[in-house]
Amino acid sequence: MNCSNGKKYLDGIQNGTVLNNKLEQAIDDIREVLFPEAQSPNVNQIMPYKTKVLGRQQLKFLPADVRVYELSEQDWRLTVPRQFHDARAIQISIFNKILLRRDNWCRKTMIHEALHSLSIFNSDDNLRTKFPIFEEGVTEFLTGYVLYKKYLSCYESWKSKIYSICSISYSRTVKRFYAFCNFVDVKSLVQLYFLQEGRTWKVAWSEFLDEIHNSGYPNFRDVTGMFGEPTEYFFDECEKHFRSRFRTLYCSKLDYDDLIDEH
Repeated sequence: MNCSNGKKYLDGIQNGTVLNNKLEQAIDDIREVLFPEAQSPNVNQIMPYKTKVLGRQQLKFLPADVRVYELSEQDWRLTVPRQFHDARAIQISIFNKILLRRDNWCRKTMIHEALHSLSIFNSDDNLRTKFPIFEEGVTEFLTGYVLYKKYLSCYESWKSKIYSICSISYSRTVKRFYAFCNFVDVKSLVQLYFLQEGRTWKVAWSEFLDEIHNSGYPNFRDVTGMFGEPTEYFFDECEKHFRSRFRTLYCSKLDYDDLIDEH
């Protein structure tokens, strides 16, 4: 089930040009709201996918210039790894492609996957392996921010989970990043997230920590060298330095009106 805005948004997506235009609009929105210089670090490649014709599995190929493609439920399950079968979409770095699962996505999914394609995490699979929860949480948090700035009705549906097709994903992590941005400017996450020419992850993370320290929390530790995925360690630092108000905020309802935003 989706809303009237969703039905209008999805009208004509069977046409590849229309679908590509939806991706272009998402990228334009991201550049307008978050980061004007946002670019994908990867080159478009020909990509194989699987389908069935008359009961027989066949291999087909998406041309290099096709950046986004919608798969039927059958082709989705044949093509994407099993752990992503219940996902709404997937962004595949090596081919620079977004695959959408038919009847399971809307505007918020397109923005989310477009963000993935433009992120610093997309430039290095080791980063995605090291920071999977952190990356997904920031991506969905920024998805909500774009919806809030550009599509208020979509934002309200996203955060209230009225429609499953466009409801918030990774809500626990998103709410903790929302709480974080009540103490440290949103732009600190934006500057960390987007790939910038000549700027390594090490430099980006160091500048991110500097933003936290300069916001009044000079003893906030670098958690990236700790064992395992660092997200929980990062939020432990948030609770330690931002104290009880941090927990109160992430246990409350999302309200992007409250964020520190000096854009």
